[in-house]
Amino acid sequence: MKKSTDDYILIGAGSAGCVLANRLSAYGKTRFGLLGAGGVDWNPWIHVSVGYFKCAENQSRGSDNYYGTDGPLHVSDMSFT
Repeated sequence: MKKSTDDYILIGAGSAGCVLANRLSAYGKTRFGLLGAGGVDWNPWIHVSVGYFKCAENQSRGSDNYYGTDGPLHVSDMSFT
């Protein structure tokens, strides 16, 4: 049996386990093993960015004024409309 040279063994590769692994890997000198036994998540919505839902929410309200301006922007001699 091969001897492990890891400093830490993280059990659970869920959200908290991956955050902890990210923190440990940022240091650069720590060796760790990450053990996860969860299955594949087949739900397609888990891979969609939260920005999609924000846009859909604004469209369902029928308003798009969240990103509007009060008028044209003038900077020096340039005009942005």
